[in-house]
Amino acid sequence: TMSDLLHALERRLPGPELDPAVGRRERRPVAAMLSAAGLAILVSMAAVRASTGAQPSMRQMILIPIGALAFHAAAALIWRRRLLGNRFAWNVLAVVWLGGVTVVVHRILALRFHQPVAEVLTVDMFALGMQHLVAALLFEAWFVFTATFFLVGALVASLGAPWAFAAMLASVVASYALAAIRVGM
Repeated sequence: TMSDLLHALERRLPGPELDPAVGRRERRPVAAMLSAAGLAILVSMAAVRASTGAQPSMRQMILIPIGALAFHAAAALIWRRRLLGNRFAWNVLAVVWLGGVTVVVHRILALRFHQPVAEVLTVDMFALGMQHLVAALLFEAWFVFTATFFLVGALVASLGAPWAFAAMLASVVASYALAAIRVGM
């Protein structure tokens, strides 16, 4: 019957809670601003590193994701209605936060056990890549692309210390750009 068909369609189609289009117009300016600010911070860090020629210390590498988490928390608090209007947006934020917390904990442990920065960045990218693969299976299929950015970054970083920071920077920028496009555009 028609009611059976409508009921079957309702079970199969995503409702407004999981529809990325819901709230997209409201998220656009915030996603663009956050992406631009994050990109500016990352490019500034790369420029400082290039001008000094020094690898960042592990203590600095711990502060970077803590700063990013604080940045995301402030944005989510200030623009919670715009950014977190439905379950789709919450899922994306959960993946970002889980990745940030994973990286912070890993880097604290690496500092404790005196691991080289390049090795830590390689493992970070591998862990983030695997986490994004799980997110692709559980939440949104497009996370497979961000997973690929991180896994390729881990492979590049494994070529040697000079490549690790650039690979992490490229992976993060590419992932944030894709997330901003997907969430806000």
